[in-house]
Amino acid sequence: MPPQVPPMVITVLSIVQQAPVPGLAPAIEALKACINLYNGIKTNRSDCEGLLNRAADLLGKINGILAERGEKVDKDDKMNKGLEEVKLALQKVEDTVRLTTTKSWIYWVFHQDDLAAAFGAAHGRIDDAFRVFQ
Repeated sequence: MPPQVPPMVITVLSIVQQAPVPGLAPAIEALKACINLYNGIKTNRSDCEGLLNRAADLLGKINGILAERGEKVDKDDKMNKGLEEVKLALQKVEDTVRLTTTKSWIYWVFHQDDLAAAFGAAHGRIDDAFRVFQ
């Protein structure tokens, strides 16, 4: 039985797709790609699930902030920098989830440091994106 995509991720994705906000499309596409990759994860599922939950939390919160700002989103340089950070964060999450699906568990036994660094970098990108919007 394939792993279930975390419910929070599906909920956030459906919310941001129902009320799209300009500038979030690349981040939404990256989250969709992560969901598609999630079914192929054979190892490190809990790490990937935690990463996907944080990515969905980021996307949901940023979507709320952008929805409040309305038309001002495209005209604000700080907001555009923030959107770029969100996009980079979600792309890093996608890269990390993709990485876990490309190698066997035995590979990761011998390369645990590489995997920990990849997850750490993805979480760091999410932290950076949150900071821009604080």
